[in-house]
Amino acid sequence: MCLQVFHLHCVDAELPITSEATITRRCKSLGLFGSGTATRQMPDLVKCQLVLDQMGKNPMSRRGPKTAQEGILFDTGISLAR
Repeated sequence: MCLQVFHLHCVDAELPITSEATITRRCKSLGLFGSGTATRQMPDLVKCQLVLDQMGKNPMSRRGPKTAQEGILFDTGISLAR
């Protein structure tokens, strides 16, 4: 994920493209990581509360898991892995 975002940033800013190892090292030094890593590092209690909050906003249960995932991202800025 970080590699894709960094690559797009380089293309948009017309920066020279660097090696994949350099991009990975920069992402780690900046604390950037994908949703899978964020989900694994987050306590289960926090993840459950985020999901329960989204379910509370959907009393008719008409939205699926993908919509709930997008809602969590929109409301909190936290991208949870499936």
